[in-house]
Amino acid sequence: MKRMLPVLCLLLAACVAPPAAAPTDVPATAAPTEPPFVPTDAPAGAEPTAAPVPTVAGTLPLEALAPERIEFAAEDGTPLVGTYFPPAQPEAPGVVLVHMLNRSR
Repeated sequence: MKRMLPVLCLLLAACVAPPAAAPTDVPATAAPTEPPFVPTDAPAGAEPTAAPVPTVAGTLPLEALAPERIEFAAEDGTPLVGTYFPPAQPEAPGVVLVHMLNRSR
């Protein structure tokens, strides 16, 4: 037992965190006062116009993917309420999330 005491003390001394280094003063750099110039092809004084939103073939509009509230009864008669998010692709697999198990929704 007396032999274990020095070994235990050495192990405990090794567990002490090293001293933290003192932070050094770093001079602050000056922030730019003007935004950088970005060249454009538009003539000076022209009104900016919105770019058209690109569409991808085979995608549905966001309105078609809106969530729907659904209600149905389980086999034991317990009413179940949930939110259905339709898939963007008809071949997509279904996923059921029960993250609030044993809760009201």
